[in-house]
Formats: sequence, C-alpha cells, structure tokens
Amino acid sequence: MSSKLKLTSTQKNTLQQFRNITSTSEKVATDFLKKSNWELDRAVDDYYNSTNGGLSSVTLSKEMEEAFEKYKQASNNTNEDTINNVTLDGILELAKDLETDPESDPLIFVLFYKLGCKSAYNITPDEWKQGMGGDLKVTKMDQLKKKISQVKSDIYNDNQLFKDFYEYVFDYSLDEGAKTVPPDIAIGQWKLIMKGKYKFLDAWCEYIEKVFKKAITADTWKLFLDFTKNYATGDYKDYDADAGAWPVAIDDFCVWHQEKLKK
Repeated sequence: MSSKLKLTSTQKNTLQQFRNITSTSEKVATDFLKKSNWELDRAVDDYYNSTNGGLSSVTLSKEMEEAFEKYKQASNNTNEDTINNVTLDGILELAKDLETDPESDPLIFVLFYKLGCKSAYNITPDEWKQGMGGDLKVTKMDQLKKKISQVKSDIYNDNQLFKDFYEYVFDYSLDEGAKTVPPDIAIGQWKLIMKGKYKFLDAWCEYIEKVFKKAITADTWKLFLDFTKNYATGDYKDYDADAGAWPVAIDDFCVWHQEKLKK
C-alpha cells in the first residue's frame, strides 16, 4: 500500500476482512474495495466474478514458476490440504536463496506480507503468482532479492507502512479460528520485527514471559506499538492507568518496569 494512502479504521478492518476471504495481496484488495466504494460484499463478488479473481491478467515468468515448483518440492509436503503449496522446508530453502535468516531477519515476513499469505509458513500458488507477477512485479529471483530488501527498508522507515506490517504479523500468527496469540509466539514475533524499534523490548518480553503469561489479544498487540512511541524513554510519570486508555498488560508492565529500573 502506498504510504500516501491513509485509511480509516473501518476501511482497514474491511481491507483485512477482504484479504481473509480472498487471500489476496494488499494492493489487489485495496483496488477491488476502492472500485466498490468500500462495500465488502460487493468487492468480494466483483473479485470472484472477475476471471479467476483477476489472476488472468497477471503474468508469472518461467523462472518464477520454476522457483515456486522448486520450493514446493523442497517442502516434502504430504498434507492433502497444502500439498500444492510451499510450506516450512520450502520456505527455509527460499530464505537461503534470499540470503536471509528467518530467525533473526524479518525479511521473510515482509515477503509473506507482500504476498498476502494467510496461513503461517504456507504460500499458495495464487499468492505466489499474484505477489510476484502482480504486486512485486519481479521476473527473476535476483530481482526478488533486491526488491524485497527495498520493500523492507521502505516499511521500516515509514511509520504507517510499519504499522500496517506490524498488524499483519498478528493476524498471520493466529491459529485457524483463534483470536489470541500464545505468549511464546508473540514474544518471538516481537523480538524479530521490533528489534531496534523499542529500547525496552527485552524487558517487555521478559515481563510477558515471566509475569503476564497470558495469550496476547489484538488490542494489546496493536496498542503496544503506540505505547512504544509514547513512552519510548521509560518515563511513566504521565502514565495514567486509571484512564483506561491502555490494556491491563501494559498498565501492569509500567508498574513492573518502574520497579525494575529502580534496581
């Protein structure tokens, strides 16, 4: 999404609903919703009434088709539901080709974001085709390596783009049908995508792991990002827990962290 496009909270929710239903990239979802004046049902109908959901207009190069097949084969997948997809082992092979470490570099998550991946460590043929041939417009793996690195840089240097990416990671991390993310998964994601973004990230993760110990809600996830900007220095003298503006997890963290900083 262009950093110039500012969406209301209602539009963002509609955008996410459209992507959850259609498994499309952010750009495709936005295009269909804009054409339907942000009416979700109409946009979904338009998407499915278009030829193969608009994919017929997307051309995937032979090299990128072969790359998908390579990573699909590397997946060694026997699950009937995902046998045609690129899953964990194939994604690790993809990460190797992109010269990135998924455990320390969020680049692969940026790629999932741009492909509009709906399920964790699972890339469908349509997501690959729409992302590579449509949104990213790459025809070679060398191009992908350069393009996705630039996309990552753009995201990490633009507050709105990062916020969109950050919120996507929460939805991506949800198990099917779940509304919360287990604390260990949330901690892993925070450490990966928030590295260098918040001075007290290690303290926050320690608090979640050892004190809070509960699943993370969407509200806590989203507001934590705002909190890191408003209280980046660790000075909580203006923090008002009684105002009810922040989730309980953040209220209690402030008390816990103040005591920790005094020691």
